[in-house]
Amino acid sequence: MAHRTSIELDEALLDDARYVLGTTGIRDTVEGAMREVVRAHRRSLLLERIRTGAGVDRSVAVLRKSRPTR
Repeated sequence: MAHRTSIELDEALLDDARYVLGTTGIRDTVEGAMREVVRAHRRSLLLERIRTGAGVDRSVAVLRKSRPTR
């Protein structure tokens, strides 16, 4: 679903984002930036889960399954 809108953008910031993301169009750049924000947030949530152990099964059985047999 697309949402049509009209916004004012900082041209210098847009150019910087284009360079970083490797995009050319405004829409590609804005959508790419939004995707990166969502990915960063999800990574931070995952990092917090790993750091605290919340929702992470560290049982010996799981560890054995995740390691290759020799």
